[in-house]
Amino acid sequence: MIAHLREIFKYRELLFNLIRRDLKVKYRGSILGFFWSLLNPILMTLVYSFVFSRVIRAGIEDFAVFFISVLLPWNLLANSVNGGVNSVVGNSALIRKIYFPREILPLSVVFSNLANFLLELLALFVFLLFFCFFFSRLYFSGLSLLPNFLHFLFCAQFAEFPSSLAFPFPPVYLPFDCPSSACPDRE
Repeated sequence: MIAHLREIFKYRELLFNLIRRDLKVKYRGSILGFFWSLLNPILMTLVYSFVFSRVIRAGIEDFAVFFISVLLPWNLLANSVNGGVNSVVGNSALIRKIYFPREILPLSVVFSNLANFLLELLALFVFLLFFCFFFSRLYFSGLSLLPNFLHFLFCAQFAEFPSSLAFPFPPVYLPFDCPSSACPDRE
């Protein structure tokens, strides 16, 4: 395992370039740029807070703080797994050109999502300050380093596993006008 980590460390420049590319692509078409990472969880929290606090009356005290503190790690996990699964197939041209450890592709997706997660934490701090929970024992322990690091490792492993399953079986695309002799399902 140590030798494997050394090999990944040897290709760290490629990893940094892939992370930088993912972040540039994510914010390229947006007018707000990286501010969308702040605005998206804030708006989503406001909508869900209105629905669950006013319309449904769920009775959860300080629902906005509860929701955003759960939403951000969930977004990290969901985006890492979705991006990690598609990272190997999406970078197939790069895989054919040069040799590098294939784990770098899902790791680059997870690290770029981690950068996005760190930006989104600013939105969480806004809600914690607004609801006067910033130095609360419960939320301070939730933001501690160890649970977030373990969550990040879980995301990295969870994103790598499905992409490694998809790598030996690349998708096969058949044209629409496939003759019946080449397509066994058609007669």
